[in-house]
Amino acid sequence: MFGLGAGEILIIAILILVLFAAGRLPAAARKAGQAYRVYRDVDRKVQDVKRPANWVKIIDIEETKPGESPNNPAKPPENSDHPERPL
Repeated sequence: MFGLGAGEILIIAILILVLFAAGRLPAAARKAGQAYRVYRDVDRKVQDVKRPANWVKIIDIEETKPGESPNNPAKPPENSDHPERPL
């Protein structure tokens, strides 16, 4: 784990207990967890901003029914006045 041996991890754990004392350790761990949660939320928002705009189009196309897409409707309108289509 990060190149640390068992003895080094034990020394770090003892230092943490000495610095934070046994009574304040749960509160310190809670604060660390809250800080990590805020970091994850900010990171997720940054990743959402970085995501290309065309991903939204891809997701929308995948959610349509088979045979349909935003660019190709399943059936043409009934009374179209397009000159390229014969009636």
